[in-house]
Amino acid sequence: MKTVYNHYNHAVGLATVNLVWIPCRRRRVFANNEKLKLRCIEIFQSVANEKKWIIKAVEIASDHIHLLV
Repeated sequence: MKTVYNHYNHAVGLATVNLVWIPCRRRRVFANNEKLKLRCIEIFQSVANEKKWIIKAVEIASDHIHLLV
């Protein structure tokens, strides 16, 4: 994957954030629930489009989510 830098008037930058969501007591809410996984991805895409962010990776395990923005 090619690194894309943000260019501004007097600066060039790159900011990457790894977000992790964990349900209370690490319950396996995403196990065998494809509808919930797809809905979470839809919400992430919607927010990213609204904020003009680029989602680089999404990993949904049975008890947590990793989102690289």
